[in-house]
Amino acid sequence: MRKVALLTLTTAFAVAALVVPSPVGAKPPTPKATGGVELSGPMQYLEFNAFDVGSASDRGNVSYTNFEAEVTGSGVWDVSDLAALVFNFEGIDYGHVVTSLTIDPTSPTSTQFSGTGAYVPNGTEWTIEGQVTGSDISYEIVYTAGPLVPNPGYSVQGSGTISAEDGSMSGTAVGSFGDALLWTAPPGSASEVFHYTAPVTCAKVTGDTAWFSYVVPADAPIAANTPLTFQVIDGGSPGAGVDTAGFSVSTDCDSSPAPTNSYPVVDGNLAVH
Repeated sequence: MRKVALLTLTTAFAVAALVVPSPVGAKPPTPKATGGVELSGPMQYLEFNAFDVGSASDRGNVSYTNFEAEVTGSGVWDVSDLAALVFNFEGIDYGHVVTSLTIDPTSPTSTQFSGTGAYVPNGTEWTIEGQVTGSDISYEIVYTAGPLVPNPGYSVQGSGTISAEDGSMSGTAVGSFGDALLWTAPPGSASEVFHYTAPVTCAKVTGDTAWFSYVVPADAPIAANTPLTFQVIDGGSPGAGVDTAGFSVSTDCDSSPAPTNSYPVVDGNLAVH
């Protein structure tokens, strides 16, 4: 009898838990726009979060980089001009030339790169893939064909830093056979690019479209103190080819200004919800 009573009581509590109403006055989620997208024409990366809280309570942050606008002092680097590498093994230099290089931004402060090259004395071919984050660089070279490659696939893993003084590079590397190397790249191999972060001052979310406003920081080397409003449209996921982004010179996102400069989204994704 006692067991039956306990089971009945337990069942009653379970049913009650299923029908407990939502708290009265619970607030709906704050409308927001978030994302990280690569834009083309020029090569840019926009990362943002903007919250449409209402009036002066709107908030968020924007991080932006134009990888084709050279500046000094940003701490964000582009290695598109990398043309040569020199490896030193036991006091002997081995010159390498870069024959092609492709850069792909992955965030406002980082890129991936890939390309091809050759060992100078005899034309041995190789491929390279790597990453740049801030002033740190890492990569892998794989030798693919030529006199230096009796065993194709010999590789070198390298890492190092970019010099803020002249865009040269240096670091250490290790080969497939455990051989320890030093490496350098000449001045001008990398360039600092235009980058800033700024707080959102206005945000508006309507359906799949959002607007957010901010002011370019006063210490920015380009467009300092310029008011901007970005319009972003969430066309689906992933964002390449379907999301759109563009800006106008304005700080009034609530007026839904049409962008005067629009750019294709070529990588990444944004969400308006």
